[in-house]
Amino acid sequence: MANDDGTLRAYQEGSWKPVGSWSGLPFSGGIRGTAFDGTDLYFAVGGDGGPRGNGSLVKWDLTTDSVVYDVSYPFGVDQLNACGGRLYIPVGENAKTSRTWEQIDEATGAVTASVQEGLGPHNTLCVDGHWFF
Repeated sequence: MANDDGTLRAYQEGSWKPVGSWSGLPFSGGIRGTAFDGTDLYFAVGGDGGPRGNGSLVKWDLTTDSVVYDVSYPFGVDQLNACGGRLYIPVGENAKTSRTWEQIDEATGAVTASVQEGLGPHNTLCVDGHWFF
């Protein structure tokens, strides 16, 4: 569970038994989504588009308990997903006239491509290596 005050608490799935906590993460302005790829956690933070502004992506390395990067974007962010070495971040449900999901390089946080789908991009789902928007 990520909080706007820069703290993160992890619980065992299905039991709510605490398994760890961290502080000092660069979170403010709202946690819009999280994703996990096996060793790293990704947090979409800040505005979710349109009048709510732009956001950023924070990559947290669980093996070193440290921030790998905190990249600000000129677009909003929302619920992302990690799958197959790529991230897709919708530009935010409050970007009502947009149809864009940004493809992000997991290693650097750089935008590598864009995908156009439905209006008001909000959630991203990956099942068995296939993306659903």
